[in-house]
Amino acid sequence: MEKPVYVRSPEHLYPVRADPPHPRFTGRSPAGLQALVISETLLEFDPAGQLLGVRDYREDDGPPAGFEAGPIAVRRFWLPERRLGISDIPVGLLGLPGDPELFTAENWDLVRSSEFIQWGNFALRCGCVCDGLGHLFIGRDGECLLHSV
Repeated sequence: MEKPVYVRSPEHLYPVRADPPHPRFTGRSPAGLQALVISETLLEFDPAGQLLGVRDYREDDGPPAGFEAGPIAVRRFWLPERRLGISDIPVGLLGLPGDPELFTAENWDLVRSSEFIQWGNFALRCGCVCDGLGHLFIGRDGECLLHSV
């Protein structure tokens, strides 16, 4: 799987809100944990947005018990074994190499100055290869703008 591209700090919070079928659910528990259900996976985050745990989850079962639906804000994560994660830009956008280690100085300048980044957008790798989906383009308010293939 390709590698993520990051230009924002590791402390940056990425807003995500449910847009079934991808992501199926976002919300919070009474204890303040945040949840993201996507591609038969439940990801749980602490109140500060740090990933705490990952487990299999049948999306047909509905929201996780005790969680109330709503937007969440999480820090970046990358789970190549599940094809899930956040990247500041979708891999392959702007004709860039698939590995950020191969970026030239001009490539990095292009990424940092791109409207995609300037508008606050990011990519959520959704693990949906069976559906033909690769990334979700997420806007600065957490809404899904586009499903890419």
